[in-house]
Amino acid sequence: MYYDGYDEEAVDEILPNLYISGFVPANDLDRLQNIGITHIVNLSSYENNFHGSFQYLRIPVEDIPTEDLSPYFDESLKFIEEALAGNGRVLVNCNAGQSRAGTIVILFIMKTKDLSFEDAKKFAQRKRKSNEVCPNSGFQKQLIAYFKK
Repeated sequence: MYYDGYDEEAVDEILPNLYISGFVPANDLDRLQNIGITHIVNLSSYENNFHGSFQYLRIPVEDIPTEDLSPYFDESLKFIEEALAGNGRVLVNCNAGQSRAGTIVILFIMKTKDLSFEDAKKFAQRKRKSNEVCPNSGFQKQLIAYFKK
């Protein structure tokens, strides 16, 4: 799939009530409220902006292949599962909504749909209309290893 540019405004629903975006939509209170977001997994380089408006899970990692995101996998799954079980709407965001956020969304798909990494990535990509879902090589290896344990 080829993407002609990057749409920084894109917010896509990957599964019912599970959304992915970059930083720009995650920094737009009116838009988040219009979508009905209640919970945010923030993997961006920026701090949480709207304390009191949303429940946040802040994961301070860089988007580099040597960064270890796997220690946050269980916590992320629990946060998303509990939010969805309580009829919440979850936004997973990072700076671009592609690598770090894509990793957590793929993690959730792999677990809930019992899919391989490749199939979960394809599933997420079909729902992500204008931007790629592309975990970096290190995050890809961590996802695969997590489900082999």
